[in-house]
Amino acid sequence: MNKFVAGTALSLLTLSIMGCGGSSSDDSEQNPPTQQQPQATVGSAKINISGLPNDSSANITVSGPNGYSKTLTGAEELKDLVVGDYTVAVTAVTVNGVTYSASNSEQTITISENQVTSFDVAYQAPIVSSGVITGFGSVYINGVRFNTDNAAFSTDDKDNDSEDALEVGMVVTLEGAMGANGETPTASKIKYNASAEGPVSVINLAEQSFTVLGQVYYVDEFTEFDDELTFEALLVGDYVEVSAKQNADEQWLATRVEKSSDSEDIKLKGTVAELNTESKQFNIGTLIIDYSSAEVDGELANEVMVKIKASSEPVDNVLTADEVQVKTMPFAAGQKVFVEGEIDDFESASLFEVNDQMVITNEQTVFAVGKLEDLQEGIQVVVSGALNEENQLVAHLIRFKQATKLKLEGLVSEVDEDDSELELMGTTVTINEFTQFIDVSKAKVRRFRLDDINEGDKLVVKAAKVADDVVARQVKRFKVAADVNADEFVNKLEGEASAISEMGFTVEGIRIETSELTKFEADNGDALLQAEFFELLVEGDEVEVKAVQQEDGTFLAVKVEIDNDDADEERYIDLEGVIDSFTSLTEFSVNGHAVTTQLNTRYAGFNPEQLAVGVAVEVKGELNAEGVIVARKIELDSEDDSDEREAEIEGKISEFTSAQSFKIGEQVIVTNDQTEFKHGTASDLALDVEVEVEGEINNDGALVAKKVEFAEQDEFEVEGKVTEFTSKTDFAIGEQKITTTTNTEFKNGSAAMLQLGVELEVEGTLNEDQVLVAKKVEFEEVDEVEVEGEVTQFTSLTNFVVDGKTITTNANTRFVKGKASDLKQGAKVEVKGFYNESSVLVATKVKFED
Repeated sequence: MNKFVAGTALSLLTLSIMGCGGSSSDDSEQNPPTQQQPQATVGSAKINISGLPNDSSANITVSGPNGYSKTLTGAEELKDLVVGDYTVAVTAVTVNGVTYSASNSEQTITISENQVTSFDVAYQAPIVSSGVITGFGSVYINGVRFNTDNAAFSTDDKDNDSEDALEVGMVVTLEGAMGANGETPTASKIKYNASAEGPVSVINLAEQSFTVLGQVYYVDEFTEFDDELTFEALLVGDYVEVSAKQNADEQWLATRVEKSSDSEDIKLKGTVAELNTESKQFNIGTLIIDYSSAEVDGELANEVMVKIKASSEPVDNVLTADEVQVKTMPFAAGQKVFVEGEIDDFESASLFEVNDQMVITNEQTVFAVGKLEDLQEGIQVVVSGALNEENQLVAHLIRFKQATKLKLEGLVSEVDEDDSELELMGTTVTINEFTQFIDVSKAKVRRFRLDDINEGDKLVVKAAKVADDVVARQVKRFKVAADVNADEFVNKLEGEASAISEMGFTVEGIRIETSELTKFEADNGDALLQAEFFELLVEGDEVEVKAVQQEDGTFLAVKVEIDNDDADEERYIDLEGVIDSFTSLTEFSVNGHAVTTQLNTRYAGFNPEQLAVGVAVEVKGELNAEGVIVARKIELDSEDDSDEREAEIEGKISEFTSAQSFKIGEQVIVTNDQTEFKHGTASDLALDVEVEVEGEINNDGALVAKKVEFAEQDEFEVEGKVTEFTSKTDFAIGEQKITTTTNTEFKNGSAAMLQLGVELEVEGTLNEDQVLVAKKVEFEEVDEVEVEGEVTQFTSLTNFVVDGKTITTNANTRFVKGKASDLKQGAKVEVKGFYNESSVLVATKVKFED
């Protein structure tokens, strides 16, 4: 098979011989042979042409015997050709600045008698595509699948590398060829250079960024981390390799981060600034580069892109380079150029930049998943076109990359390869050429695509809403069906709430119901009552939901978190990791980040005395002035989905069917052979009996009881402030003396937090001296108070008055739109905090009013 192909690809010229019939004879005595007809001496040629833009003309000349010559501008069948050899010459065609040609511009074909010879001429144009790898099989870049069978690969480490050196999330430059409408895209060269390789020097949890070699790299939902690495697990001192691209604010956005295996190999890519040829130094960002002893490849100048290699880390913010290579722009006239990124330097809809490339639009520009009026600063697009004489990219096609509105974590219920769709959480998800595929399951399929996905696989899908469709921007597989326990699985989703009712809401068509067992939480970690949650929730609020799917297809939430921060609020910190140092509850660290607690810290479902080195936790809180996370909530972190289903409820039995099925309020409780009974037996269950039930929520929304505890008849309960305090085993609430033992359970606090004025609820039994022996001590969650107005009395930073309320600050107080030294008489502030035992408002945040 031979074919003409444009650009750098092989010539594609397909020849096929189609029989047109022939004569036959049957010699016999009954039928003497007839006179022979003359044999045909001609044949035909059917020419097919592809790869050119619509409504454009080819330039092909067919010449042959007896001086035959004909020029073709389109597909045609040439008839009555004298048998023999013909030459097909293909001349390059330039359309809209792009040159389309065949690599083998001349080919000989043979016309046989009485036959039709069919051949294809495939035009292609040279292309350069710069973007992020979204998948393999061969390589997907900017939504195009490029064949890499004959491609050459180069990386920082090897000029002659292989496709295996590439990973999803890497920013690469590809050279190759393809037809005008995307026919037979083929890569000839793929080059990858890391943006940076070196030690992490700073991690900023609030801004979701880290610093390597003086460059700040931001992390977003599409930053791909290698293996078990996550942003939360990143530590100062880790050697990492970073691939990144710049956004519209000229910030580096990390697209891939992986641990570096070579801690002595320092690499950096960036733009030259403040070049000093006398001192042989220049800057990349805030880092000074000393190239006095370096091998320099290319001509250095301000604003050129360079790649640097060094053998040692920076000293006093100076990196001594071993090699400096000036990077030249790979784009040239006559090529078809692809660039992707955020729109920057937006002057108008007809003039802007994408990834440092000036782009212009005209009346011929085609728009996909958007329109001309949608162009603006910060919008993500993929642009294809050709360079003009001023090196501006004249856009032929601009495709908008829609922002993600929905994140689903669920089990696949259906895969439809024909329609490029899959279903999970009752939602049909559309797959397109821009969908990024990643497999982090045990299977670790490198060329992971839709046809590798099976029913029951656990996926996380990040999707955008395009018209009425949910379109996947990323599909990541975490477990194959064999590794998933569907009975314990908890679905998760994030998105905007709509269709809000008293007990539920909808997220992009997925109906979420809540119950008495649902845990409700504000974005700062504070617990909310069901009524409080729905009073706060408004249309369009972002919510995070963990839910079980019920028989009717709806989802029952086991936990819901609302995110309705004001636009000017600083972000709360949400950190998952392992405790790596522990001195006390007020002094420990998680993944190297210092954490402290205070009176209003909530411990979700566990005794704080369980905290120790090696314990996995999730901490929610805020950064104080010293960069310490002041925890608002701490919960134990577990990969076991069944933990998410755990819940408890207490109260009187309101409806009794049997010992195996009854209700507390409206909540159905079921027991089984594994249920543990305390202070009673199953036969003691009856209407109006008071019990406390712990268990797991099943897919019918019932609480399957692990433990049923009956209220002891001699149990006594007291609540209020501690009015006398001698020690943790000798204190009083009012007139009631209280003691604790080693078996006392502490909730929302620990024994160390007992002190005068602390608000408690104590359950226990009275001993012979009428002292309450505490079975459980529960610290009341401190209500946050808000005060707004002028400072009317100022004594010191830790003693001033606003709206008649005495206020104090401490090391954990966060200042917004100002600093502590700005506090003074007459300053207008908004203060949030909680009252201590002396009725002084302890400020957790002071916000200065404009």
